[in-house]
Amino acid sequence: EQLENNEEVEFTTVARWLAENPATRRAEIREPSSWSCAHGVERWRSDCGCAIHPGSGFRQHWRGPLRSALEWLRDHARESLEPVGRKLLNDPNSALADYGTHLASTGSFEDWVRPHLKNPSASLESAQLWFESHRHLLAMFTSCAWFFDDSTGLEPQQNLRHAACAVGLVKELTATDLFEGFYAQVRQIPSNIDNSLLLDTLHNFSKRDDHPIQNQSGSITAMRTAGVLHPVTAFNCPGPIGSLDGGRDFVDWMSEVGLKIWQILPLCPSDTFGSPYSSWSALSGDPTLVGLKWLEGMKLLPAQYGTAHERVIYEKARTEKLDSVLAASKSLLHDDSHWLHADLNDFLNQATWAKEAAVFRAIWKDQQERPWWEWPVELRDRDSATLAQFCSTHKEAIENWQSALFLFERQWQAVRNYANSRGIRILGDMPIYVARNSVDVWANRELFQLDPEGQPSSVAGVPPDAYSDDGQLWGNPLFDWDAMAADDYRWWTERVRRCLVHCDVLRIDHFLGFSRYWSIPASSESAKGGSWVEGPGRAVFDCIQAQLGDLPVVVEDLGDVDQGTHDLRDALGLAGMRVIQFGLGGDLTNLHHPGQDPKNSVAYSSTHDSPTAAGWWDTLSESDKARLNLGDHPQAASSRLIQEVLHSRASWAILPLADILGLGHEARINTPGT
Repeated sequence: EQLENNEEVEFTTVARWLAENPATRRAEIREPSSWSCAHGVERWRSDCGCAIHPGSGFRQHWRGPLRSALEWLRDHARESLEPVGRKLLNDPNSALADYGTHLASTGSFEDWVRPHLKNPSASLESAQLWFESHRHLLAMFTSCAWFFDDSTGLEPQQNLRHAACAVGLVKELTATDLFEGFYAQVRQIPSNIDNSLLLDTLHNFSKRDDHPIQNQSGSITAMRTAGVLHPVTAFNCPGPIGSLDGGRDFVDWMSEVGLKIWQILPLCPSDTFGSPYSSWSALSGDPTLVGLKWLEGMKLLPAQYGTAHERVIYEKARTEKLDSVLAASKSLLHDDSHWLHADLNDFLNQATWAKEAAVFRAIWKDQQERPWWEWPVELRDRDSATLAQFCSTHKEAIENWQSALFLFERQWQAVRNYANSRGIRILGDMPIYVARNSVDVWANRELFQLDPEGQPSSVAGVPPDAYSDDGQLWGNPLFDWDAMAADDYRWWTERVRRCLVHCDVLRIDHFLGFSRYWSIPASSESAKGGSWVEGPGRAVFDCIQAQLGDLPVVVEDLGDVDQGTHDLRDALGLAGMRVIQFGLGGDLTNLHHPGQDPKNSVAYSSTHDSPTAAGWWDTLSESDKARLNLGDHPQAASSRLIQEVLHSRASWAILPLADILGLGHEARINTPGT
């Protein structure tokens, strides 16, 4: 802040500074040398005596053994990986050198790796495991692990996480188990404090049985872990809506208190009621969530933060806040000297989903925000010549929205990467249905139950349940599952692939709809008149898994769930949800009673759709309050419910922030149907 307020200081990047001050001389670095201290490279391999806190009395006699342990793992892992590389790839060394090009791009692994494969039918999964094994073997030598005072610091632990990932990947790909040998090496690393921290890090990350490529669908909840539910929109940030500017501080707090899972709501643009479960673009991020401070730091906006509001004002978010983001995206679009401009051009050329969304929004604006089925027939039916002419005429607006989507992707990935670096996984959220007036339906009408004019005969919802006596009439178009099956559920595969760009684990909302769905006549005024129709079952998940590998998925299996839904969930090995509010009023036959929580499940004190824990307690009758004996005031009851959830058999416990804070009805996130 002091630097930002100093008029003599200007923030820059190495790339930008070099562009403005091109090199005039060439130099070579004398090997071996370093900039760190008078002992040169010894700072990275020996007990040189230089320390961040010289008065601590710490020695660095751990540096050599740490390097030796990692070199042992590197050599043994490469020995196991070498024959696999020769079998899979034309030139393993050149392919590995080129892998960084792929990692820096937004293209698919499949498209990049094909030219390197010896056999076109070779296993893409094996190839990706091979490359990722090498990536982690490199990352475990990140130099800051040796720079500081003790082997138990965050930096050595992070390197051991990479090492543990490499151990797991090598075992899966080659059946060579290097864990015990490496563990024995790590045990010999001395520490000034207690090297059990290192052993715990290695043990925990190795026993997780998951990795960035493929999480075993039945084991994502293998470790007993606690997390927090908190939407980005609820961050206390300047402006009418929470933004990604609050992400790093929130992650720091989570890390300090030991929470390892951050559950968010869908990140796509919301409807007029603020609901991201009825978005007009299921594949897009929401530009209104881009941080104003971040944009100012990117030199795309002047400082214009304003004040934070106590509650989200969605209308202002869609107007005032969005106008600021679009001004920043326009600035980037036209500033070819900006350090993000080249990356933006790559995004414009490669992110076809963003182009589709931008075209839809431009037409929607041009048509005075009328739904797509009321557009002129040529636009409604996507006549290619008409669309090409429209895109040419409205090129500026289309590219400006694409640029805004790029800014969201850029900032969200920075937040997600930071969370991952602190050992925190993002639990994302994907609604099963998409909004009728959406680019998803407009661009894929043949996959939905619509007539040639785009009119539905039946729509989605749920029957009467604990949330509503009339049920919920959502109005979303229903899927034509037969049409989707005809191309192996391509649309679903791409949707899940896109969602996993934003998160580490994905919660699928209304999982019931894959077993059976509630079909409501389009003319109905409530959900009561609907009927059950059989869903696609596991076929859709089998096709997704064939393309993406085993999926890191949690399913929402709440409400009027039939045995078929439970059977489908268990057959796929997926974790379900348990909400303690639904179970304390009954006996052990109630699925949500804390004594009934299966290990492969996620337990909640409340959800975004339910009252907060304190709010729920406040609505109970006096006799129920006395019977449950949770305390004599809402905050005490909230604390007690949290303890019950944390001590349940479920492997994951998710606590909404409102429950941690003991807040009541005023902090409820959503009331279904309204």
